[in-house]
Amino acid sequence: MSLPLTEQAVPYRLPPRQHSLVRRSLAQKDLFFDLVKRYGSPLNILYPQIFKQKYQLFKETLAGEHLQHRVYVTCKPNRSDALLREAAQLNAYVDVSSHGELLAARAAGIPADHLSATGPKNKAYLQEILAQHILCSVDNWAELDHIATTATTPHPVLIRLSSPQTGGPTQDDTFGFAEQDIPKVLSVLKQSDTLNFYGFACHYSGSFDKVRFRHIDLALKATLHAFEQGLSPRALNIGGGYQVGYVQSNQDWQNFMTALKRSVLGDAPPVTWDNTGLGLRLQNGTLSGTASFIDHYQSTPGEIHLEQILAQPFDCLENASLLDFLRDSGLELYIEPGRALMDQVGITLAEVTFTKRSARGNLLVNLDMTHANLNAHAFKYMAEPILLHQNATLPKNEEGVFYYGSLCFASDLITFHKTYPDHLPESGDLVAFVNTAGYRMDFSESEMLRHPTARKICLLSDEDGWTALPDDAYLNETSK
Repeated sequence: MSLPLTEQAVPYRLPPRQHSLVRRSLAQKDLFFDLVKRYGSPLNILYPQIFKQKYQLFKETLAGEHLQHRVYVTCKPNRSDALLREAAQLNAYVDVSSHGELLAARAAGIPADHLSATGPKNKAYLQEILAQHILCSVDNWAELDHIATTATTPHPVLIRLSSPQTGGPTQDDTFGFAEQDIPKVLSVLKQSDTLNFYGFACHYSGSFDKVRFRHIDLALKATLHAFEQGLSPRALNIGGGYQVGYVQSNQDWQNFMTALKRSVLGDAPPVTWDNTGLGLRLQNGTLSGTASFIDHYQSTPGEIHLEQILAQPFDCLENASLLDFLRDSGLELYIEPGRALMDQVGITLAEVTFTKRSARGNLLVNLDMTHANLNAHAFKYMAEPILLHQNATLPKNEEGVFYYGSLCFASDLITFHKTYPDHLPESGDLVAFVNTAGYRMDFSESEMLRHPTARKICLLSDEDGWTALPDDAYLNETSK
């Protein structure tokens, strides 16, 4: 049972990090109540101006390092057509991962020579890549053989490498060519008249730079071997995985982690649903396991994290930095920031349906959405949401709440840990989850129970106030 308010102190708060534009918009709560009334719950809000700003920050970072470069906007984290049109306005390069994404990017105005096609490819995807002469990040022997035997003119290819399986603990990898395949790949490239070799690509999306550096080290060694074999690579693609922060304060995050660990050890009341440790567990009286969620606090923004990666020295370069090697060799640097370009670009709104007590006395807040609208199971959201209340005066609260969705499944949890709002939400209030554009708002949603998927609205700020446009109307000439 939950402890009475008189016996329970608030063990932590996790206010979300907010871009100034997001904070200013949320202060206009009537705007959001009106949007939800018009477009329904849940509702995804995008801020194209923040997307443009993040893209320019990455571009300025690389331009300041005097590197030839391409910043690829990755389609996969968000299905917005509006952001693709914004990318076209910026003359950006775009990374696509499927036949559908390729077609969407072209429809948004991205030129074929500004696309890079990644991921495992079916026949329709490969056929379109060849027909439009799109740079292909080759994933496997079948793709390489198909391009080599089907292309009628030299086709641009990057060779994607799997995670290195030596040099430290690592997981197996389903993507790319294994390290032992590199000599054979180089031999095929040398002998082919239809493969225009651009270079090697690696991608690490985790949070441990030691592992990332092993990926880059493998790509660098492969590049050096290519030069030795008389090939002329022109680029190195180091992918993405640049840091994104979700909570405002490191101290807040540490307080949460302390409360979680104490609850797993039995030294404090539970702060998670059914007292799950979210990957942590009590074993033989000690804490063990690994958290099943990412670190939500980061002190370094993605573009500065990229600078730190470029400054890293590598043994295979005789302790020169990646930056120095790229400058000296004349290679272009390709990056795919992905989630980092979506940092603060979107929020997800949901309407409160009702509140109730669970069988064990936990306070539950039901939202008119499902966990899939926030990708909450695969990519747990730990920052507390912003509440937009209809009533101006509400009683003070110190009790933890769990948010859950509208599916007829006990597993439809949206938050797996307690959050402690200043005031308990009431039916008709709105809950705003901040920073959901990257891999959250539409990455796993479906029409379960025939619920429609969430609408997307672009919110723009100017001197006259706020303008809201449906995603399909933003920068779309046909909608004018």
